[in-house]
Amino acid sequence: MPQNRMSVEAVHLYRAFLRVAHQMPNYTRANFIRRKVRHEFDIARSERDSEKVQFLLKFGWTQLDSAKVQATHLNSLKDSGYLNE
Repeated sequence: MPQNRMSVEAVHLYRAFLRVAHQMPNYTRANFIRRKVRHEFDIARSERDSEKVQFLLKFGWTQLDSAKVQATHLNSLKDSGYLNE
């Protein structure tokens, strides 16, 4: 995959994480995701090995799916009254 295309995909992934963070039921959980994603992207920013970058992107998309499930689950708990702010 060309470097430019990987960069565009990384931006899409980053923004998708920010959208999921916005869906979290409270500020603490949303802020954790924002800080963690920013930290991981800062670490990976200097990576130049295209195979490693592709792996990190695939791993990131998998983590995003997990965060989406978590947001859905936590919001259902909040709506049911089992999760406090």
